[in-house]
Amino acid sequence: MLLIADEVVCAFGRLGSKMGSQRYGMSPDLITTAKGLTSAYAPLSAVIIGEKVWNVIDEASQRDGAMGHGWTYSGHPICAAAALANLDILERENLTQNAEEVGAYLNHQL
Repeated sequence: MLLIADEVVCAFGRLGSKMGSQRYGMSPDLITTAKGLTSAYAPLSAVIIGEKVWNVIDEASQRDGAMGHGWTYSGHPICAAAALANLDILERENLTQNAEEVGAYLNHQL
């Protein structure tokens, strides 16, 4: 059985950890992400593939050739650049730690 974590909303530091699944000690096989990649400044989503799934894809690619996937509007360079800039800002400004601290404060105030 595969564990798939939908982290469109809770990834990239929003819960005080890089991925929401990390906060709860989960090790998903697939992670879906979107808004947090670019902080919703540009439309971009991704699927993070764990080793278990990657091994199946890699084995089939070795046997049958590379897996072709994607669409006309996938992975646009401007959106990819926005994601790289956003991830740099998240790290440089330590926003994941800030979310952890503010979240703990808000929880305490409740």
